[in-house]
Amino acid sequence: MRVKIIEAMARGLVVITTSLGLEGIDAEPDKQVVIANNVHDFITQLERLLNDHQLCLNISHEAQEFVQANFNNFTLTKNLIGFIKSLSQ
Repeated sequence: MRVKIIEAMARGLVVITTSLGLEGIDAEPDKQVVIANNVHDFITQLERLLNDHQLCLNISHEAQEFVQANFNNFTLTKNLIGFIKSLSQ
């Protein structure tokens, strides 16, 4: 499921997830994702997003930047190669 969250964030979609769904992803709630841990929270957050277009744009932009900075394949591969090289020294 977490891969789906990261994929959606990379596409600039506003993601509403639970705290459990976000585990392992260091995104900040209300900055890069929205958290709703129960039905009431989900409805509240959905209404909030529907009524605040600028908030949606901000979260979308921040989510894309977060994924680019933390899950970019080129950067991850470069870091992995550096780590492997450090083991042989």
